[in-house]
Amino acid sequence: MKYLPLEAWLAGTHRPICLDIRPPAEFAVGHLPAAGNVPLAELAARVHELPRKGDVLYVVGGPAAREAAALLAARGRWSVAWSDEDPAAWPAASLVAGPPAPLWRPSPWLEEHWRLIPAGGRVLDLGMGSGRNAVWLALRGFRVAGMDILPDAVAFARRLAERHGAALDAQVADLRAPGLLPLGTCDGLLVFDFLERELLPAMDRALAPGGVLLFETFTEKQARHAARPRNPRWLLRPGELYEAFAHLDIVAYREEEAEPGRWVASLAARRPA
Repeated sequence: MKYLPLEAWLAGTHRPICLDIRPPAEFAVGHLPAAGNVPLAELAARVHELPRKGDVLYVVGGPAAREAAALLAARGRWSVAWSDEDPAAWPAASLVAGPPAPLWRPSPWLEEHWRLIPAGGRVLDLGMGSGRNAVWLALRGFRVAGMDILPDAVAFARRLAERHGAALDAQVADLRAPGLLPLGTCDGLLVFDFLERELLPAMDRALAPGGVLLFETFTEKQARHAARPRNPRWLLRPGELYEAFAHLDIVAYREEEAEPGRWVASLAARRPA
């Protein structure tokens, strides 16, 4: 954790991600370029909106910025810098209007392959969790729906979409319910950190001609090398994901430790047009 004057941050060519901890009404009046906004009082409840482990965070917003930086540094996930300069003294020429920038990023696999999905297409995110992947695509002009069995996760996703002005149809749903998944209408289908083997055929049938499946979840190596998940029900066997969708056009596939402590199989595949 270190002090970084605002002038130095503004002059930098590779600026750390900026977190503004002021209340939303103050943030909306004017804020630093590409800044995100999570008020200090909500920080502990909204850590899922912050960047990935290892990223650098620059915390601003007045005298409380140091307190917020200390809270984040104590978590040990980020390198944290801060400035407690009074926002009233920030250079007016550097301030911008508009909604907060996302502080988070989607799954790296989605980030790498999202352009395979037909532009503006209909996307369904299965087991979407707190909605980062879904909202990220909605902000890029896709028509996105997401489903998750956990009401709290869906509530997080709805709030995330609202904060960023994204249109997201987020629904609480048990994906194992018969006939729940659509037939042949998805231009994009996202499945991340979710596995229900009996649903694999229905996922296949949900894709429209030319539709793209982006699927990534844990393999059996996760149980041997990492803390969780460990239940074989949630872990893919070697080659299992590839074999399940081998009849599609496989654009990219891997089975590896994609990030430290994260052993996954990842697939990008397209239904022939």
